[in-house]
Amino acid sequence: MQTAPAVDAAPRVSRPQFFARAIEGTWLAAAFLVPLLVMHEEWMVGFIQMPKVFALRSLAVVLVILLAFEWAFTTSGGGPTKLDIVGLARRSWGNVRTHAARLVVFAAASVLLSIFISLLFSPVKSIGVWGIDPGWDTYGLFNVIPYLLYFAVVAVRVRSRAQIERLVWTLTATSILISIYGIGQHWGTDPFRSNPVLVDRVGLTFGNPIFAAAYLLMTIPLTLGLFMSYKNRVSPIAHVWIGSGLITLQLTAFTFTFSRGPWVGFMVGALVFTLAFAFVLGWRQMRRPAAIFGVALAFVVLMNAIPVQEAPESNPTFGQTVGSIAPDVAGGLNNRWTIWKTALDVYTTIPWVDTEQYPEIPELSVRWLRPIVGYGPDMFGYAYPLAGDTVYTRELASHGHNFIIHNLIEIGLLGVSAYIFLFAATGIMLYRLLRNARKGAYPDWFSYLVVAMTSILVARAVEQIPGKAQIADLHLMWMLVAFVVALVAI
Repeated sequence: MQTAPAVDAAPRVSRPQFFARAIEGTWLAAAFLVPLLVMHEEWMVGFIQMPKVFALRSLAVVLVILLAFEWAFTTSGGGPTKLDIVGLARRSWGNVRTHAARLVVFAAASVLLSIFISLLFSPVKSIGVWGIDPGWDTYGLFNVIPYLLYFAVVAVRVRSRAQIERLVWTLTATSILISIYGIGQHWGTDPFRSNPVLVDRVGLTFGNPIFAAAYLLMTIPLTLGLFMSYKNRVSPIAHVWIGSGLITLQLTAFTFTFSRGPWVGFMVGALVFTLAFAFVLGWRQMRRPAAIFGVALAFVVLMNAIPVQEAPESNPTFGQTVGSIAPDVAGGLNNRWTIWKTALDVYTTIPWVDTEQYPEIPELSVRWLRPIVGYGPDMFGYAYPLAGDTVYTRELASHGHNFIIHNLIEIGLLGVSAYIFLFAATGIMLYRLLRNARKGAYPDWFSYLVVAMTSILVARAVEQIPGKAQIADLHLMWMLVAFVVALVAI
């Protein structure tokens, strides 16, 4: 009796572990350095922003090099892999097409595609590629590609609880260090300035209170979600005290920014955190995170009460601070309404420079297509002054102070639709995870992080209504969207 010939097993693929560890170390280094890095003001122009841009791009290059080396040293069936671009593309497409979070991946790809299309129709393509100044933080393609690279690597590579904890602890440690620096600024201590002075609103390592608050807005819920997983590892008292300690420094620095837009976003996010937590784990389980946050809030009130001797007016009571939110939001919205109205005038009327008077400026071709594709990446600062007749709008505003309005001008309705698709797809994934967590499909540590990410998504959306996204919070946003993809895959 003859036996059937044996079927050869699929070739075994082997990748050196060194490169996997180095790749993870690189994205963790980016998560740590991009928000934290700042130089002394005497050492360089742009002492706050340029080091962050350098870290973002340099580490992105390191990632590409490591990925290339990993591929080069990957073996298949005992021998080196062959250069098979078509096969690699086919396998990648197959993996994406069957991935549970493919909607998020498609949305991220649509954002990149919309930027490319807008760039093709941009009247000044060099600005669309490099930004207004290649060395600074911009919305040009040169700065957007690193965001998407970190997104892709984190989404594909994070596959274990240990990796998740390393990433979230890195973000937590970074935000705590940044917060300590910001608290020092509140009392006039700033080692990166030659003549530090007391400031009413701290900018931390971001140079702007709005950017600082936008970053902490996302790390505070993540820290709480992370530390909730230690609930059964320590005593209840230790858990509350240590957890509140981690939150207190971030929450104090967040308060000292006095950035009302992020405050409103944080309040909405806190409400979402509470409702999502109760939805998944029940109201009784809400007592522990409520205790942690309550103790942290009490410490924030005490920190806010410490007098600033040289400038007592810079140290309002906590009640005065909270009470100022509504009127200050109203005042801030008045200024932003002027920006929004003028930007929408630009969007609907499509003005452009008189090229007969200024022949060195290119013509604005296919005007009828501009509402769809925009003026091009990083072109807001050039298009905005062409409309409006108020004193405020004659200033060269570089940002629309609203994520949607800003992108309507630069990458048009196509780009805005892509970002809305990204937000909606991420929200759908989180809703599915919440629903499965409610059924007990996941361990508690996983459910805590899903709740935290849901809170962050909503808070970020609210904050960006009057906000301005910049390098550190944009980088963090893309990494957290990738984090959602990884949670779905796990």
